[in-house]
Amino acid sequence: RVERSGDRVSVRGGVSAEVHLECVRCLRSFDLELSAPFTAYADRRGSASSAEEEALERDDYMMFHDGRRLDLRESVRETLLLELPISPHCREDCPGLCPKCGADLNLGPCGCAR
Repeated sequence: RVERSGDRVSVRGGVSAEVHLECVRCLRSFDLELSAPFTAYADRRGSASSAEEEALERDDYMMFHDGRRLDLRESVRETLLLELPISPHCREDCPGLCPKCGADLNLGPCGCAR
């Protein structure tokens, strides 16, 4: 949803993407669907004093536009990166690899003695 009030613009909605990851337990590749809420605020460059613009640039949420176009790519990318799991698993109950022989325990038990 895009709302405009004078030179200020607010963008609210959600972003989603499918990412290709590797399981930290079994090292298999898998795809994961990410989605997150997204909000961005932008003001037209030059509409405020330079001191006020500098203060607004330090704010993580404020961006600037040229009156015709607002580039949200970097903000969307950062939002999705924050949604990535720290230790991705192909499934919650993934048994991983055998610590002795390295066999994939998803395929069944290995021949190692427990």
